[in-house]
Amino acid sequence: MTQRDVAQGHGWNQRAEVLTFLELAAAAGATPSQVSVTVGGTTQTWSALSLSAVDTNSSGQVRDSGLVTVAYSDYATVMNAVIADYDTTIGGSKAYMLLVVGDSVGASASSGSYSGSITSTGAACSSVSGLSNPNIAGLRSVYACTEIKTQSSMTATFPATTGLDASLQSVSFANIASNGVRLFQ
Repeated sequence: MTQRDVAQGHGWNQRAEVLTFLELAAAAGATPSQVSVTVGGTTQTWSALSLSAVDTNSSGQVRDSGLVTVAYSDYATVMNAVIADYDTTIGGSKAYMLLVVGDSVGASASSGSYSGSITSTGAACSSVSGLSNPNIAGLRSVYACTEIKTQSSMTATFPATTGLDASLQSVSFANIASNGVRLFQ
């Protein structure tokens, strides 16, 4: 069972995952898109980025792929964020939805759905100068990178959790368009 399957009591791992996805897309030149997210029945304007990763075997066949949309409420501090992830492997496919609030609250969806697709691909990713995260340089040395635009929808219900505002128990977005990057190995 992975971190995405079960949100553990402390949300640092989830927050690190959110920030890694956002940093990786931004480091490749993707700019956040403004999107409408419904939280507890109220529509709010959040930002979103998407990330697609495709791994191939030595014969060039796809063995694992995924599309992740990260929507977040505050551009400067990423106070509330939801990760919607659809993974496809040789053994099957599965969607994950994860909510991160502040620095310490994380919850996996108790129910929900996510669908997303790449609507267009663009130029090779740019490299943003001045970054010091060695993980990004390592990934960029292994994966080819192209700009993408995505369309995605998600609905998720999150369980009551200490520190989680009741309005965040229901989060959704419908047919949002977001910028992102595709990493291909």
